[in-house]
Amino acid sequence: MTTKKVLILIPYEDISEELSVKRKVIYPVEPAIVVSILKQNNIKVQGIDLNKDYKNEKQIFDFLKISLKKLNPDIVLIMSSHLTFLIKEQYEVNVKLIQLIKEYKKTIKIILSGTNPTAFPEKYFKNKYIPDILFRGEIENQILNIINNINDSEILYNIIGVCYKNQISGKINYIEDLDVLPIADRNIFDYKDYFNYPEIGNLRYPEKSRKFTHISVTRGCNTNCSFCKVKYLRKKYRWRSIENIINEIKFLLNKGIEEIIFLDENLLLNKVKAKKLFRKIISEKLKFYWFGGCGLPLYMLDKELLELMKESGCYKLPLAVESGTQRILTDIMNKPVDLKKHVPLIEYAKKIGFEIIGYFMIGLPTETKNEILETVKLAKNKMFDYVVFSIYTPEKGTDLYEYCLENNLLKNNEIGNLSKRAESNLKFPDFDNTFLVEIRNEKWKEINFEDEKRKKKLSKMFGVNYE
Repeated sequence: MTTKKVLILIPYEDISEELSVKRKVIYPVEPAIVVSILKQNNIKVQGIDLNKDYKNEKQIFDFLKISLKKLNPDIVLIMSSHLTFLIKEQYEVNVKLIQLIKEYKKTIKIILSGTNPTAFPEKYFKNKYIPDILFRGEIENQILNIINNINDSEILYNIIGVCYKNQISGKINYIEDLDVLPIADRNIFDYKDYFNYPEIGNLRYPEKSRKFTHISVTRGCNTNCSFCKVKYLRKKYRWRSIENIINEIKFLLNKGIEEIIFLDENLLLNKVKAKKLFRKIISEKLKFYWFGGCGLPLYMLDKELLELMKESGCYKLPLAVESGTQRILTDIMNKPVDLKKHVPLIEYAKKIGFEIIGYFMIGLPTETKNEILETVKLAKNKMFDYVVFSIYTPEKGTDLYEYCLENNLLKNNEIGNLSKRAESNLKFPDFDNTFLVEIRNEKWKEINFEDEKRKKKLSKMFGVNYE
């Protein structure tokens, strides 16, 4: 194949409306990096984000059929907008998209990558319609090699992360040096289009300006939290160089961006580099608002770090507190949070002017009803401007997932159909999923909307007019 036209297709998120889970539209930073790489190598590329303007499945399928006819791609890369930042597994959606493309034109080569293909590659080769190539992990540094050798099985079999013709790669690819990646192209996936999707009602809402976008400056994780899939999907923790990050920030500011949301799983994990970045933003007099859209680790905070974050433009702290009981944090989640030590830091952050958002997780293995109520009690603390309760969902590749299997805690072994963090698939001795959903919904309402002053504050945070 000499002339190649590539279509990057971002699957729509299959959500449960009845569970009040909102479809996320976040800027697709990783697909946009792939766009940059392909453009630099003179490969024609187009992109479609199926989460935008989604009304229903029929509408989105009709739109995709028209787009395939119009764009006539040789290769379709089905790629999630972010490798780890999803609420629900996309297996059923991916299979439907593969079928639609193959029925439209059998000769189109399909490359499938993302969260679910990385975790469950074997599932995709059991269907009638299968991807030509399934890729596990971070694809950006391998995409050229794959496209240029898309018909050469000998080369494909030797590319780390490639699953080809039913042969499942045991290795998940990751990019050692993030500085080798170009700045994300913001034209094919037009950054201005995403100004219209501020995620109203969602924690990632940009309050200060509608001229916002997302970037990532780190990947991976070196901690061993038992419930989290980041280390499985991303491998070890890596930072881009400070110079590289500052160059992208300047690039975005020159485009008129006024607010940046960092899509980093662990922005603060290397505290020395984080402080260096914030000092550089301050010394360079780069003026923009920012916050960490994937949440920030509570255990990395100190007073100096908080002060540097504030001075560099951060105004909101979505903090992964997780639990109000030390046993759950230490023995079950293996999370290095010390409530006696770290809760006072939240109070200090509140004192110096941050908005504080608390992430809490309930329904973990061995957790009791009383322990869940202790978490609710902590969430009621007035230092939090807003709180969210997520219901624990077992994640492939995590220690706690294996624990659930070994101890027969799952109602069934199929977790892909769950609306992640909105319902439970676990068995508990003294409560059930109904209790957890009630906490997630009713206590959420009770805490966040208890009085008019708080309602007014949250309306401002979410960009909603409140009368």
